[in-house]
Amino acid sequence: MPKGDYVLDLLKAFEKNDYESFKKIAKKIIEDEKQKSHNRLANSMEKIVNSFSSKNMLNDGFGHDNNNYFFNIPHGKNSDSSLLSIITPKYNLDDVILSNENEAVLNRILHEYTAADKLKKYNLDAKRRLLFCGPPGCGKTMTAQAIANEINLPLLYIHMDSLISSYLGETATNLRKVFKFASQNKWVLFFDEFDTIAKNRDDKNEHGELKRSVNAFLQMLDNFKIKTLMIAATNHQHLLDNAIWRRFDEILLFDKPDKDKIHKLINNKLKVFKKDLDYDILTEKLVGMSYAQIERVCQEAMRYCILNDISVLKNNIFLDSITEEVRRKDIYKSLN
Repeated sequence: MPKGDYVLDLLKAFEKNDYESFKKIAKKIIEDEKQKSHNRLANSMEKIVNSFSSKNMLNDGFGHDNNNYFFNIPHGKNSDSSLLSIITPKYNLDDVILSNENEAVLNRILHEYTAADKLKKYNLDAKRRLLFCGPPGCGKTMTAQAIANEINLPLLYIHMDSLISSYLGETATNLRKVFKFASQNKWVLFFDEFDTIAKNRDDKNEHGELKRSVNAFLQMLDNFKIKTLMIAATNHQHLLDNAIWRRFDEILLFDKPDKDKIHKLINNKLKVFKKDLDYDILTEKLVGMSYAQIERVCQEAMRYCILNDISVLKNNIFLDSITEEVRRKDIYKSLN
């Protein structure tokens, strides 16, 4: 095939987000160069093509689609917004501070995942459906990313604002698109704010379209042949339909940190800083805050030190940062 035709086919594959075709054509070009004894060029090209994977052609943050990957991202019928994003996880499990119970459960799940073939010989499946619940800011989303990173897979993040539609039957159609796309490859499928699609059907305040959507979701979930892990997260587990709970292999509660976890979190977030802190006083003040709130306190204290050329972070600065977080919290409470 003339070189110009190869390039044309390569561009067509890229336009269609057809990764497999793109890779096949690239390999044909490499073979052509080898036949011409252009070995140095062929080896360089081959090294690049072999490094391609679904993971390193993805976007780098929530909601920021990158056109440099070869997947045809589904969209809603009446919306230009994509139904999902493919995310390269940026967190490791070492970045997440877990309760002893959650750490033990996740270790079992990851062990089962890596030994799935061994279980299959005995007609047993590894646990693949996980439900994360608990108050906001306690590490559910971060843990989902860390799990994906641990098993070296991208995270398929579902956009609930695009998924849910008031048009008759459209939410179910969007769900079908999501599950069809998810079945094409291996990822960690992640439904955040899960209660928006899995609310209790007995709630008299909900309209019929949402109840139909819950029915459709349950049917699709039952029929979905999961190749990897599916994780759902909610801050409002009390809103979930009763039928949802039994669809999950494991349920993990992410709660606010105790004093030991607070101490560990402070050290983790301030590890690049010199500090002279009375942890007993500080942890007592921070009890009742979420991980996200405590992280914000740490960041506030670090900003103050950096901007004021302070080399050692001391109690008074950290306590002022706690006071600032309490002020924010009081404003939020007064408005809600």
